[in-house]
Amino acid sequence: MNLRLFFIFCLVLVSFFGCATHKAARQPDLSYDLKAQENKVDKDGIALMTKCFHLKSEMETYFDDDLLQYGILPIQINLQNKSYPKTVVFNIDGINLIDPTGTRNPIMSSEQAIDKAKKSYWRAAGWGVAAGIFGIIPSMINVSNTNKKIQADYESRMIKGGNLICGSVTEGLAFFSVPEDLSNLSGWKVSVILKDIKSPEDIIIEQGLSGTIIPPKERKPKTKDNNADQ
Repeated sequence: MNLRLFFIFCLVLVSFFGCATHKAARQPDLSYDLKAQENKVDKDGIALMTKCFHLKSEMETYFDDDLLQYGILPIQINLQNKSYPKTVVFNIDGINLIDPTGTRNPIMSSEQAIDKAKKSYWRAAGWGVAAGIFGIIPSMINVSNTNKKIQADYESRMIKGGNLICGSVTEGLAFFSVPEDLSNLSGWKVSVILKDIKSPEDIIIEQGLSGTIIPPKERKPKTKDNNADQ
């Protein structure tokens, strides 16, 4: 088999066995979310809106996977300096998810979230064996490309830090690691710390969460990717 025919054969195998994909819609801005608007918290002229993603249907729409099965809770955050007269500094390290005991769960880095959500090379190797030895390489290439898409998508949508002058707004996703048995969000809250560049005191804005969820341990399929890659 010459090299050209080999690559054509690999591409055909990818189409049949390279099932790993990533097709996620971008979540709407919270300025269009009536519930988020109603629950908005305002402190010293700075407004905070949040939306917690935990329904499987929303997960599959906006992340192409049920991230809670991996213990990841995505929260969309909107911060607006409506009328605070001075510039405030927003650092994403100042975002925490606080549990009912007061324990702070820091925001996950993009690398941490992607490492949990990425597709498995072992599954790809399994596809390759099923297709024959020539299926291993294209299947693993397919998984690698899919993981790059996941990384690019998550990084582009994660909330970014910076200066918030009066009238400015920033919005994006934050990912948090949550316990396997988490079944109720009541008592949990999102906390954001902002720094006034001309004052030693921090501005702390918090918003409570609520609602029951299916615990991560009950959402897991038999293997990590047997539902996510279909």
